[in-house]
Amino acid sequence: MKVVTSVNRPYLRLFNVWLANSCRHFGIPLTVFCFDEPAFSHCTDIPDVEAVASYADREAFSEVDRASFWVRRLMAIRRLIDAGNPVVHTDIDAFWLQSPWPILDQIDADFVFTMDMGIPEKVREDWGFTLCCGFYLARPSNSVKTFFAGWFKRTESLGDDQIALNDLIHARNIEWQTQV
Repeated sequence: MKVVTSVNRPYLRLFNVWLANSCRHFGIPLTVFCFDEPAFSHCTDIPDVEAVASYADREAFSEVDRASFWVRRLMAIRRLIDAGNPVVHTDIDAFWLQSPWPILDQIDADFVFTMDMGIPEKVREDWGFTLCCGFYLARPSNSVKTFFAGWFKRTESLGDDQIALNDLIHARNIEWQTQV
């Protein structure tokens, strides 16, 4: 299992607060996809953090290019999934107040997502919620690998991984089971 997150320079202060308050619940080292040189330099000095430079040829990552951030993040996670790694993805604004492992270990599913009341609006209206990309578990089954390929393509075209995810699943007329 890999716990992964992403950061770039504008979010380093939030990352530090998140890490200080959440890391005791990980139980395993954290993998951080760093989308610019300042983030990579910062994260390489943190114990139990595997800093991964996720920018091509040391290019500077645009602070305002959110679509590129979502695409690059999903590409990095997809590589881990394709290599056979189960992944828990967590945004740095998803603070871990306790360990999720006792709950996640009991769920026999390839994907586990948290619920949101956000975007896309049409999905929220139909389901009463949306799937949130801020915290999820993905196990590397063949179906997950296939789904990630489509999810990545859709994210590239839409520029938002959460909208792409919800649109893809919404189109399949999925029925939901929730666990609390």
